[in-house]
Amino acid sequence: MIYMSDFVIYSTEVFDQTRVNSTIEAGGRFGNVFLRNMIASRIAQMNHLRFIYDRQDEMNQLGISYYTDGTSIYGNTLLINDDIIDRIAFDDETYRRYLSGNNIFFKMHDYDPFHQRDHAWCQTSKIARFVKDQVDSQRERVITSNPWTDRYNNNNAVYVHVRLGDTVSLGFSIDFDYYDRALSGISFEKGYISSDSIGHDTCQRLIQKYGLEEFHESEVRTVQFASTCKHLVLSSGTFSWLLGTFGFFSDVYYPKIKVRWHGDIFIFPEWREVDY
Repeated sequence: MIYMSDFVIYSTEVFDQTRVNSTIEAGGRFGNVFLRNMIASRIAQMNHLRFIYDRQDEMNQLGISYYTDGTSIYGNTLLINDDIIDRIAFDDETYRRYLSGNNIFFKMHDYDPFHQRDHAWCQTSKIARFVKDQVDSQRERVITSNPWTDRYNNNNAVYVHVRLGDTVSLGFSIDFDYYDRALSGISFEKGYISSDSIGHDTCQRLIQKYGLEEFHESEVRTVQFASTCKHLVLSSGTFSWLLGTFGFFSDVYYPKIKVRWHGDIFIFPEWREVDY
């Protein structure tokens, strides 16, 4: 093992060889997997790594491609966590000192050979900007991959995403008042809503007050349909962030973050923060 400040490098032979250069089972739901995959693709290309991406087929369905031309597997492996991810990905000197010629390892929930406590959620503002730029650069393929491609710039619909689930018990969920304030300021002809807890009182009140139609589809199809709507009313969290990132022609609204449980990713000046 080589330990240099925040950078820890092991001989690759101590790993299960199927677990290096991979984002499989590194934690998080669809939005977080997307973020991690995108920055992993950058690192894999920098180091010509043979790499395996979690849920790659679903990401490809969105029209997103990753770096897959690498063939290299090295003798040493760098452990990746949030303390170093920005420096590794965006600082040339750090890359040369600690990553060049090494594999990478993201901690996995079911594989933790070193009893690590640090994950790499990859929810930093630098990564958010990078990922949004990468999605924009693949816009043409994203649009043609979307089964609702004819809806882009061709509707006055609003899509509301309500992230609830475990955030309710943890005290991180966004109040009804935010969605109500955002929707009351939008003139729309038709409205849609999806949530991980559609039966929750917040969702049901919004459905009743604004005549919203429930949308029940896979995560991929939810991103594809929602991103074609003229107006997007987001919740907190990476999946909502992803809807906004794919909303190339949408007006995007997001809540003022009063209790932060994710990284600093709602950073784009063209998106409209709603206080409540």
